[in-house]
Amino acid sequence: MAGDHGAAGASASAASAQELRQLLRMIRDLLQARCGSEFAVYKDEDQLELYWSLLEQDLAEENAELQVLARVFETMESRSVKRDSAEIRIYPSLDNHLFYYPEWKVALVRLPMPRVIGRSLEPYLFAESDESLRRFLVHARERLRSRMTGKLLLCCDGEEGTVSELAPHRIERWEPVQDSLRLELERSVSSFFQSGGAFYEQFGLAYRRGMLLYGKPGNGKTSLVRALASKAGVPAMSWQLSEHTSTESIREMLKRAAEMAPMLLIIEDLEGLRPELRSVFLGELDGLRTHEGIYLIATTNYPDLVDPALIGRPGRIDRAYEVAEPTRACRAEFLQRQSRGLLFGAGQLEELADRTKGFSYAQLEELVAAAAFCWQEQGRVETEPLLRAIRQEIEHAKNGSWMSASGSGKVGFFA
Repeated sequence: MAGDHGAAGASASAASAQELRQLLRMIRDLLQARCGSEFAVYKDEDQLELYWSLLEQDLAEENAELQVLARVFETMESRSVKRDSAEIRIYPSLDNHLFYYPEWKVALVRLPMPRVIGRSLEPYLFAESDESLRRFLVHARERLRSRMTGKLLLCCDGEEGTVSELAPHRIERWEPVQDSLRLELERSVSSFFQSGGAFYEQFGLAYRRGMLLYGKPGNGKTSLVRALASKAGVPAMSWQLSEHTSTESIREMLKRAAEMAPMLLIIEDLEGLRPELRSVFLGELDGLRTHEGIYLIATTNYPDLVDPALIGRPGRIDRAYEVAEPTRACRAEFLQRQSRGLLFGAGQLEELADRTKGFSYAQLEELVAAAAFCWQEQGRVETEPLLRAIRQEIEHAKNGSWMSASGSGKVGFFA
């Protein structure tokens, strides 16, 4: 192992138990030489993610409080590349460097361990004392909670594990205008976190809540929960289930929620949980009972596919709300707001509000977009062909028949 610009003399492919002990000893010696004090080695049994998330942000922001002391293995990558839209960031790899926080006398490193197939990364911590490590972990948690408040941690299970991105809350292009439901949920979320658990303790209630939002696709479930998250005043995490969701990702995500409590946990597309994972999910969810301050909101397009064991059980899903299709008044308001008064006359708006019964918000949004393109190309908007085309798509989606009998396959609003 060498300093900032050097490389380790060890090979990453030969990390035997003996070599691991030697490598840990080398790291301790380096820390003592650089920092002037003895360091103890701590194995991260829980493999908590919170300080690694903090470390990655500190690297990206070039935080002066963080030092990169050494590259660990010469045969492993030393730099990472991340693309955020048009911005390209290049920074030291999280998995091949020794990182050090001088103020807290704490260092972090991820070491590769060989497995039968591939390798895994084992996190280790080095600290001057138990107390310095304890103070650092408390500090890391509070810093990460502060950074997450006002933002949304977006998580999705992929082929190579769960991918996370801390994104600022964006003002949605439109919010569901079902005021009664939105206001009821806003009050519930707000009172839950503002109480700090005192109300629940007074009545002997567990300080946690679980809600299910269900309804047809395109009617604003995701927009609604993200609007709630932006106003909650606590860290919020949105977890998208997928075909790649696994036992490991379930345990990781619910552990993250417990670390950040009090917090708002959003689980999207709950029906996507595969049957063989349901017992694991229920078991881990029940494990959250020992962690207070978690408000869970799950969404689904297909409530009949959700395991009945989830709904109506204290500590799991306490209440279920339908996010229904927009009413005529909602459709009229939405079309007026989205068109900005430029595309439709008063008579057209009234006619469209009448004739779009059964449209979702997403389909209304597409109607406005199509009308805008017509206005750009032709200088006027004819609503009849637009309505006919969208209704045809709705029917195709219902019956699963997309191709015409002749196979001509005409596509588009003007086909």
